Amino acid sequence: LDLLTKHKVRIETPSNAYDPANENDAFTLDLLFSLSSREKRIIIRRMSGGAIKAAQEGRYLGSRFSPYGYEYDKTYSDIKLRKLVVIPKEAEVVRLIFKMYLDGHGTAQITRYLNTHGSKPRLRKQQVTDKTTGEKTQQVVSANRFYSKSICDVLKNQVYLGKIIWNRCHYSDEVKNRSGGKKYIRNPQSQWIAARGQHEPIIDQETFDQAQAILRQRRDRHGVPRRSIPSDYLLTRVLICGLCNQHMVGGLALQNRRLGTRRRWYWCSTYKLHTKDCPGERLYADKAEAEVIAKLRQVCQSEEVLKRAEAQMVEQLSRTDRKDEVEYVLFRTQLEDVLARQQ
Repeated sequence: LDLLTKHKVRIETPSNAYDPANENDAFTLDLLFSLSSREKRIIIRRMSGGAIKAAQEGRYLGSRFSPYGYEYDKTYSDIKLRKLVVIPKEAEVVRLIFKMYLDGHGTAQITRYLNTHGSKPRLRKQQVTDKTTGEKTQQVVSANRFYSKSICDVLKNQVYLGKIIWNRCHYSDEVKNRSGGKKYIRNPQSQWIAARGQHEPIIDQETFDQAQAILRQRRDRHGVPRRSIPSDYLLTRVLICGLCNQHMVGGLALQNRRLGTRRRWYWCSTYKLHTKDCPGERLYADKAEAEVIAKLRQVCQSEEVLKRAEAQMVEQLSRTDRKDEVEYVLFRTQLEDVLARQQ
């Protein structure tokens, strides 16, 4: 309301016109906004209640995008009769993924095999409206090849057991993602709703449990989750392949089969994780990291770079409070020490 008043914007409806600068109209708008906010909360509460009931009955709620191996049958007018239907060709790919994983193949190997043998994920399309022209078009929102993450998602998805898991994640109003939108946050497992689905399973319970055991075993290193261990590859997704312009990722390769020693390398992610289309050679990790660190030290100790940093800090301090001058004095002292060492 303050924003409307500031820009002198009037609100006109089929029945009334409101001027936020007018005291009586502003009071009326405050009441209308309060009623609208209350109605919104009531609608959300009703929708949440309906979604919980539907999940408990085993109905699939993600009708917009069906999981790989299924399609959402919308032929019934009654929404309670709609369910996931198995796509035989995709179901065979799902079974192959589980079989290869249980046979000892990693997700990268499975990804490479599927991509080189003609298997492709389902292309997802969604309707996009042009903000300038208002024209609506269909836009592809998924890749035309498998990735390691998509294989992991298949291996972890309980929908292939014939189950429905709802309320696993939610969009947070407080936490923002990198693009400034709402972040998708995982809920505690106690808040999940699990039920027997109305669709047919593709994988049996024993196969699924074996896959989860292997996933846990590979995820843990000496009892510590992998994500809690600092990366051993400083330049992963920092180096760029000069041939295909894709990120390079770190990994171990066998150096001496008799001794069982391994060496750290960087590969092009296209070659290592997806397909062998890129002929890019691997880089010895220790040598690559040493060269990059040496170059960074050379750049950071450059007098030109240091003076530019000082100028930026002086400009920033000129726009801040006087209490930050202590930080500037410390920075200036360190700068003089570095310049003195260079001379």
